Amino acid sequence: YAVRHAQLDLAKPHLVKALALSDRLSTRERLRVTAWLAIANQRYDEAIAASRALFERDDTDPEVAVQLITLLHGEGRIEEALGIAQRASATAPASGAVLNVLGLSYSLLGRHDDAVAAQQRQVALAPASANALDSLGLALQWAGRYEEALESYQRALDLDAGFEVAWFHRGNTLAQVGRYQDAREAFARAMAVAEHDADRARGLTLVGLVELARRDLAAAEGAFARAQALTGRTPPEAALLADVGGDRTAAMAVARASVGRGANRGAGATRRFNSYL
Repeated sequence: YAVRHAQLDLAKPHLVKALALSDRLSTRERLRVTAWLAIANQRYDEAIAASRALFERDDTDPEVAVQLITLLHGEGRIEEALGIAQRASATAPASGAVLNVLGLSYSLLGRHDDAVAAQQRQVALAPASANALDSLGLALQWAGRYEEALESYQRALDLDAGFEVAWFHRGNTLAQVGRYQDAREAFARAMAVAEHDADRARGLTLVGLVELARRDLAAAEGAFARAQALTGRTPPEAALLADVGGDRTAAMAVARASVGRGANRGAGATRRFNSYL
């Protein structure tokens, strides 16, 4: 719940109980639970400290490395994350998960050729992994190589048609190249296979952005409203709709309400979008 899906309230009771029962755990396992509870409580500095202590105890454990790198990404400490990723890829060269976050670190720094190369190495290690192909697609998309990205996402979906993240990423790329109807269909497929309301709300928000790009403001408003009904909060993207509609006061109200720190999978959500708003 806390690390893979950012369902923090669902996670907390289990992790609190786990820590209360941890007297028979090893120091390593107690640190793991401590890091997970800190993630659930959005105390990311504490989570980084615990994860770094785990990594320094054993820098060959891919799961620990990925957790630390992901947390550093969330805090905008990208150069630091890259250093950990490079070290981890040297000590665990056969880990696709480490190559994944290594590639993401390069993408975040705008080093797109390095990012694509890292993700290609991941695919070479696991050619039947939908996640590896999705990560390669994301690196290609970020590099502006849209047709190659779409091909990689499609290969991922051919392997696993229920992989909603690849549907989201494919839809985003289709929207970037102006294929709005195809994008909406991809988002619909993502929502159809999603397990959590938060993921379905993500799909509706992306549909709203497509409708906004098409200047169908009524359809965009409807999509954002349905997303809000699922999560109980107004999507920050609704500020863009209010702005396009000429209601700057409403746009600022939505933007200000969104500045609270969100959660991503295993880390804090990036502050970039809040800053943009």
